[in-house]
Amino acid sequence: MRGYGAKDPDIVSSCSIWLSNLLGPNILLSDANLYNVNLPNTLKTIYDNAFAECALLYEVLLPESLEKIKFAAFNNCRNLSSIVLPNNLTHIEEIAFGNCNKLNTIIIPESVIYIKSGAFAECFDVKFYCKVNEQPSKWADDWNDSNSPIIWGYKG
Repeated sequence: MRGYGAKDPDIVSSCSIWLSNLLGPNILLSDANLYNVNLPNTLKTIYDNAFAECALLYEVLLPESLEKIKFAAFNNCRNLSSIVLPNNLTHIEEIAFGNCNKLNTIIIPESVIYIKSGAFAECFDVKFYCKVNEQPSKWADDWNDSNSPIIWGYKG
C-alpha cells in the first residue's frame, strides 16, 4: 500500500483507499508520510492500529457507511485535529483515538451504542458534543478519562 506519498515536501502526501468493506489491522501503522485519508463509501470497519502512530495525519474523511472503529485505530495520531463521526457508527473501541492531542471537537452521533474504556484517552483539549441526552449504559464509565467537557443532547 505504498506509493501514495513521499518525504519530499513538494509532494502532497494523501491516500484514497479503495476497499470493499474493511480496513485491516496495521495497514498504515506508523506511516510517516501520511497526511490525509479519504475512505471509501463502502467501508464498514476500521480494524486495530490501522492508522496508529501516523504522526503527520491531520485529516480523515470517514464514510457514512462506517459502523466500527476498532482498538487503537487512530492511537497516537498527534496531528489529527478534528474528526466527523458518521451517523451509522455504532462502536468505538479502546484507545481508538488515544493520544490524539490536537483533537478539539468531536460530535458523537446517536447511533453510537458502545464506547469502550479509554476510547479518547489523553485527549485533554477536546470538547464532546453528544447527540444523546445522557450517557448510554453500554458506554464505559471511563470512555472520557481525560474529563473533557461534554455537551449532552447536542442538536447541531
